[in-house]
This record gives sequence, structure tokens and C-alpha cells, in this order.
Amino acid sequence: MADTWGWEPTAFGIATEAIGIVDGVVALLIYACTVLWVYQSASEARMIPVLWAVIAIFCNVLAIPALLVVRSLIRRKCPECGAYAGRKDRCCPGCGHSFVKRCASCGKDADEHDRFCPGCGASLG
Repeated sequence: MADTWGWEPTAFGIATEAIGIVDGVVALLIYACTVLWVYQSASEARMIPVLWAVIAIFCNVLAIPALLVVRSLIRRKCPECGAYAGRKDRCCPGCGHSFVKRCASCGKDADEHDRFCPGCGASLG
């Protein structure tokens, strides 16, 4: 039975429309999951989650590498508990892990990964 435009439903036509609907639903789910992941990740890193969610709404998948780059530039992950701290923080806000070492020779602070003191060159052990 044809409709007013002369289109008769066929198995191929119905299957094509069903696939189109499923594709749309899957695309919408991916879009929503991307926005939610960006929001959650920004919140975990103590960044502005609403701003990052808005960026994800408009840029969607491009927001993920942008968030990862910005997060790596302004935050560091604690090796002990996995919480994020600012690059200039001396200790982790989650567990208190110290990000600095103190040189026994001159007393200058050094990064926890430094092998030698930036002030006097002594070995940090």
C-alpha cells in the first residue's frame, strides 16, 4: 500500500531507516559520553569542569586532547594516591606526599625526580 508520495515500504527501506536510527542513537551516546568524560576528568584534576563541559559540547572529540594537554601543563598527578596537584604545589593535597627533596649540603629544595641538587650539585641519593 503506497502512501501519499508513492513510496511503498520494502524490507530494504525499513532496514535502511532502522540502521539510520541506530546510527543516530549511537552517535548521540558517544557525544554525551565524551562531554561527561571531559567534565569528570576536569573535575578530578581540580580544573573548571563546567567550562570544559561547554568546550566539549561545542568541540566534542577535540576537547579531549585539549584537556589532556592543558591538564599536563598546569597539574601533576601524585605517584602515591593519584590525586592532581598544581605544578607549583610542594605536596599532594590528597595524601601529603612531598614533591620536593631538600639538599643535605646546602638546604635548597629540588624536584623529587632530580638526582643532583640544582644549587650546589651534590647528589640527592
